Amino acid sequence: MKSLIYPSYIWAYRRQKINTYIRESEDIDLKSSLGDELLMDIRLNPEKYNDLLNGGEYKDKCGYKHTFSGLKTALAYYTYARIVKTMI
Repeated sequence: MKSLIYPSYIWAYRRQKINTYIRESEDIDLKSSLGDELLMDIRLNPEKYNDLLNGGEYKDKCGYKHTFSGLKTALAYYTYARIVKTMI
């Protein structure tokens, strides 16, 4: 007997839901931290914000080195948290 749905339908649904969670994470979590103006500029000019998006290193005023993961990692974390929250 043939199935009524195919795996591609399920993957398309999951992809759509994941994209929704990504948009929510950007609009709620990142926007509240960065503000509208900076978030819009990052979206329009991502090459200008390479270190902020991908992470890197910097020195503080006292000369100590610090590392940060970047906004892409933060966005992945926020999105994953939304996915897990809906599974419970």
